[in-house]
Amino acid sequence: MMKKAFVFVLLVCLFSSFSSSAQTATNSSRSYFTGRIEKVSLNLGVPPVSTEVWGMTHDADGIPFEIPISFSRFNSQGDIATTYYIANSEATLNEWCDYAHPGGIVRIEGRFWKVTYNIPTYNAVCTRITFENQEIEGTIVLIPKPKVSLPHVSESVPCIRTEAGREFILCEEDDTFVSHDGNEVTICGKPFLLNTNVKIVGDVSQKYAVGVGEIRFLQICAQTVSQQK
Repeated sequence: MMKKAFVFVLLVCLFSSFSSSAQTATNSSRSYFTGRIEKVSLNLGVPPVSTEVWGMTHDADGIPFEIPISFSRFNSQGDIATTYYIANSEATLNEWCDYAHPGGIVRIEGRFWKVTYNIPTYNAVCTRITFENQEIEGTIVLIPKPKVSLPHVSESVPCIRTEAGREFILCEEDDTFVSHDGNEVTICGKPFLLNTNVKIVGDVSQKYAVGVGEIRFLQICAQTVSQQK
């Protein structure tokens, strides 16, 4: 009987540990979180001063994280940095991601470090930032391929360019860039000519090229596409 009780207690402890780790990231580990972009209060400096930075405190359903997440600035080594995006304007949020806006639901991937400035937080160095089910309308054009590898191969990739001039590189479900055959680009199995206006619904991501400096670009993985006039 005592043996069964011991096994039961051990299982409860293991389950509790698993539940806790599902909500928080392991130090210096690659992981991901989905949540709402908000201001996070930290005590920074000496003496500590309450400072608001951009990050996340709740998941997509509004449930608070056990420990808030603060967006930390990227560096070429991929190491954690203790400099943040101060939440004094939306412009600093756009330094983190040009497509981001306060209150938006986002999935972030990268490395997370637990840091304590009187108030504990996870510093997040994001290598990928994703906004699901976005609608983008623009013209299909070719642009130089981002320098995402060394040595860099100079070639062109199809993208959607909006009226505002923002460019979203077209990518496949396996995360590779969409190819083109001369002036023809195939999106969701449908052929389109360059300079065609289209509306695309899909997941928009900002990616960083790790190991080759801070090279970031927006891409969209199309789920549906329709031609526009």
